[in-house]
Amino acid sequence: HLDWNNPAELVPPHGESFADHADRVAGAIERLSAHYAGRSIVAVTHAGAIRAAIAYALELDVAMALRIEVAPVSLTRLTHRVSDGVASWSVGAINLEVRI
Repeated sequence: HLDWNNPAELVPPHGESFADHADRVAGAIERLSAHYAGRSIVAVTHAGAIRAAIAYALELDVAMALRIEVAPVSLTRLTHRVSDGVASWSVGAINLEVRI
């Protein structure tokens, strides 16, 4: 039985929920941000990971992130800053058109 009232917790057969996926994305962001502090990181990924990263950056409930539309072949820019020992994130772009 699927509970469409709580889509972030839905688990498809042999899969994981979006909430679990978002936890994995958050862990990766934290590890990579610490390892590459002060440097740029480029990640080529699918819309679900982008939604999860935006939720992480903006401290959104992951269920809210499912409302974010991510265009194919688009650019999303997240910026991590540390000032006086306090880390913060900003979202510089979502769905920026990329011409190929």
